[in-house]
Formats: sequence, C-alpha cells, structure tokens
Amino acid sequence: MFFAIVATVVKAENVNYSTELLYNPSGDGLMVVRKIVHSDGSVTIGDYKGDMVIPEMVNGVKVVAIDAGTFKDCTDLTGISIPGSVVYSGPGAFYGCTSLKKLRLEDSDQELIFIDEDEAYVTCRYWELAALEEVYVGRNFRYQHKNGEPGIPFGEPFSHHSSIKSVVFGDKVTRINVGAFGWIHTLERVSFSAGLVTIEKDAFQGSDQLASPLHFPESLKFIGEYAFYGTVIPEVVIPNSVDEICDYALSISTLKNVVFEDGEHPIKLGAGNMDGVAPGPFGTAMFSSGGGQPLEEAYVGRPVESEWPDLFHGNATVKKVTLGKHAIGLSNSYFENCTSLETVVLGENINRIGDLAFFGCAKLKTVNLPEGITSIGHSAFTGCESLTGIKLPSTLTYIGDYAFTNMGLTKIVIPKRVEEIGVEGVSNWLLQTVVIEDGTTPLKMGHADVGSVFLNCKKLEKAYVGRNINTDAFHGCESLKELTFGNEVTAVHAFFCEGCPLEKLVLGSSVTQIGENAFSAIWEESAKLNAIYCHATTPPVCADANVFNNISKTTCKLFVPGNAIDAYKAADVWKDFFNIEVSGINSITRASSSDAIYDLQGRPMNGGKGLLIVGGKKMLAK
Repeated sequence: MFFAIVATVVKAENVNYSTELLYNPSGDGLMVVRKIVHSDGSVTIGDYKGDMVIPEMVNGVKVVAIDAGTFKDCTDLTGISIPGSVVYSGPGAFYGCTSLKKLRLEDSDQELIFIDEDEAYVTCRYWELAALEEVYVGRNFRYQHKNGEPGIPFGEPFSHHSSIKSVVFGDKVTRINVGAFGWIHTLERVSFSAGLVTIEKDAFQGSDQLASPLHFPESLKFIGEYAFYGTVIPEVVIPNSVDEICDYALSISTLKNVVFEDGEHPIKLGAGNMDGVAPGPFGTAMFSSGGGQPLEEAYVGRPVESEWPDLFHGNATVKKVTLGKHAIGLSNSYFENCTSLETVVLGENINRIGDLAFFGCAKLKTVNLPEGITSIGHSAFTGCESLTGIKLPSTLTYIGDYAFTNMGLTKIVIPKRVEEIGVEGVSNWLLQTVVIEDGTTPLKMGHADVGSVFLNCKKLEKAYVGRNINTDAFHGCESLKELTFGNEVTAVHAFFCEGCPLEKLVLGSSVTQIGENAFSAIWEESAKLNAIYCHATTPPVCADANVFNNISKTTCKLFVPGNAIDAYKAADVWKDFFNIEVSGINSITRASSSDAIYDLQGRPMNGGKGLLIVGGKKMLAK
C-alpha cells in the first residue's frame, strides 16, 4: 500500500513542493517523510513551515514514525506537535530548524525512541541548531543506535541544547533519562506533573540557569546522583514518596530552602555536599557547605538513612531547621559548626541528641528538647555561646562529656531520671544556678571519684542537690555561696564542696553521713560560711573533723530541729559549733482547710498563704 498527501502529480523531471505532510508506509502504519518519488518518476518534497501538527491518524491509518532528516533545515518551521502514536524518529529529523521554538510531545503510554545513526554528538542531538524555547514532554522517551544498542552517554536529544528555556512534563512521564536535559545553559524553568517515578543521574546537571523552585510530584521515588548538580535552584520540596536521593543530586550552590515532607518511611540520602567536594575522612553531609552554599531554612519531616548522617554538618549559612514529628534522632555532628544557625525545632519523636550534634553553633538561640529524649551525647552543645536557656526533658537519662560546656547558660535543671553526667558535662563560666531534681537513684558524675562536672563554673552561686551523687560534684566552684540538699539525699560525698566560698548550707532531713572535707575551706581567711541548716533529727555522721575544716565554729550558726538540739550538742564535729540554735520550723507541711489558721501574731486568718500557725503548729500554707 502506498499513500501520500501531495500536490498534483507531475512528470518525472518535475519537482513539486508541498506544505502538507508527506507519508510513506512503515510497518503497520505511516512514516512522515521529506521526499516522495512517485511511480511516474516525479518528486514531491515537503516544504514545511509555520506550526505543524502531525496527526495521529491519516485516512484511518496510524502515523507511527518520523523519517531521518524529515524536517532537516526547514528554517521556516516554528512549531511541531508529535502525536502519541509516533514510536520512533530517525536521525537528524529536526537538525537545522533555526526558527523552531515550540515542541510538543503529546501524552502517551508508549515510549518514543529517537534513532541515532552514529556516535557523533551532532547526529544524536535531534534539535541541533533549532531555536527551541518551549518544550512539552507528555511521554517517556529514549534514544538508541539504529542497530538497537543503547545510545552514548549524555547524547540525549535535548542535552546541550543552546536555547531551551522551559520544559513541562505531562502525567504520562514516569522517567527522565540520564543527562536528558543536562548542560542546557538557557534552561530556566521545569514543571513536573503527576506520574514521575524516576529522575536518573545527571538529568539536569550543568543547566546553570535553571532557577525555578522544584516541587516534585507525590509519585516520585528516586533521584539519581548529580541530577541537579550545578543548577541555580533556590528551593526544593521532596515529597514523602521519595525513597532515595543519591550523591550530589542536590549539590546546588544557590539552594536557600529545602523541605522533606512529613512521612514515616525513611529516606536514604547520599553523601554529596553542596560544593561537590568528595566526602572527606569524616564524611560530609548532604547539606554541608564547604563552598559557601547559602541554605537558610530547612524542614525535615521524616527519618533519614545515610552513610554520612551528619546532614547539615558545616553548613555556614543555615539559620533555621525544623524536624517534623516523624524524625527520630539527631545523629552525630548533625549541626556541627553551623555557625549561622539560630533556631532549631525538634519534633516529638526525637529520642536522642548525638555526639557533637550542635558543636560550635555559636549563634544558636533557641532549641527545644522534647519529651522522649533519653541521651545527649558528648560535646553536643559545646560552644553554643548564644544559647542562654535550655529545658531538659524529664525522660533524659544520660548527659555526655562536655555536653553543655562553653555555653551561654545561666541556669540548668537536671531531671531526676538522669543517671550519669560525663566529665565537664555542665561546665559554663556564665552558669549561676544549678538544680538537680529530687530522686532516689544515685547520680554518677565524671570519672571514678573525680567529678569535675561543673569545672570552670566560675560564676556559679547557687545549687540545689536532690539526689545522692557519687563524686565531689562542686569541688572548687569558686563563687558558690548557697548549697541546699533535698530530703532524698542520704549521704554527702567526700570533698563535695571543698574550697567553695559557701555562705549558706542547707542539709535535708535524710542526710545520715558526710564525707571528709566535704565543706572545708582552703584557708581560714577564705571561709565565709555563716549559717548551716540541718533538718535531720539525728545528727549526720561526719567522716572526720575536717568536714568543716577552716570553717569558724564560733561565728557560723548551726540551726537544727528543736527536738534534736541536745543530740547535736553531743555529736562529734557538730558539738564544736558555738552557736547551735533551733531552726524554728520542725517540719513544713501543707495547711488543711479545716484547721483553725492564725498569723504569727496570733490573729485569726480566713484563708491565706505563707508561714502560719495551724492547730498550734507552724506550717506553710501555699
């Protein structure tokens, strides 16, 4: 069967030019061609101009192919639409179409194959010298040699094009090939529609004018290495459907905002850092910034799996990062040396803060530690000079070495579940107040018998200890003036507060023993302790006479329960105090609403708060 749409048939020696498309048979359909030789020897050549639409059917026959060179050098062709029925196109089909600005590959479930004649770049770039600016891709495509072998790398028909400005993908596109739109130095905008599953390696690499924000469809699963390397994209939104992003896929030197949408399924990330430098001996993170990459804000809404999980390590520009409710851990060095980081919001399922997680984040001002966190690793917040306050979760059980050193903290509260604090775990020269909450589990500090947890706390003035501690926790804190032990404390470790300029000491009702030199001063001249409040009715046993060494027993007043004053006057060490007085309150209880309440002058009170006389006893009404 032979079919052609032609002008009037002429003699063999005549050539006729047609502005209508010409066709030849091709397998079970038709092929668009440039030239037809008729049975009488006459020739018709397609003179293709303007905006052309290749039909899907001609006289009931499907159009399935475009012949080699069909539109070659058609300099007046301005637009072309290729139907979904076309399944292959021959070499050089659109070469030299210098006015061709618009291309449309209509939607189709069928793949379009571009045939390459040899290994020369010029033949596999179908739109070489064409003026393409707008491209619509409604189907998958690939190219191959005419012998059926795969095409050469980076030889995709659109790669290295010199004028394409925008590409729009239709819903039927499931794959963008290796290097398919790479090195197009004019490409500015890309739009993805629903259906895309895979973006292969180098897909847009080197397209250094691509500046449109990337909002991928919910169907996307995979982004290959270097896929957007070298682009100038300012924002990327990663849907929760994505399973993997390979090395350097998002190595974008202009990226300011990145969003990993919420999802429970972990995402696997490659190592690639933002300046494209290969991972060093300690690994580099997906969003590290050795090359000055200007990331400012990020949202991570799902678990991350990576060979180098320090996701923002060394990023010098990021200011705010939020981890959503499905993020489950802050790995080692996650934010290490993020020197511009100011705000971090952690989701409710964060269960640990890794070693060096915030190390060197000098501008960090705000971070929340949600309930559920059990461990804070060594040096986790070291150098966070701008962080003046932090609330530790009640679930916390471990604080590593140097975890809170060289920070801006003025007060810290250690929750009752904390079992261990490492060497210099809380060592801050600005720290003024320490509260160790009441608890029955002993607290391990530092190494062996040497605490040094609060070493270098030069301004620490006030501390509350609600649990037994296994070390000389406040040894040498040169400004500590007031120390209070709660009623859960049963023993005070040796040298616990040696050398501190204490002025006031309060011992809870359960203290039974005090170790050697626990409250001794280095010299008599440095001793400032003038009041001790001991609430135990049985005098605590002192290890030796040096418990209060160099403390003046003449000027320091000892306040004890009224029913225990004789016992203290007879007990070793305690009996040496010249002024042993009744503390005035044997016990502090909550006043009952049914009790008759009076103020300290004996006047009846109708309700009230403060120190009152209730039923003849002194009580505290709250």
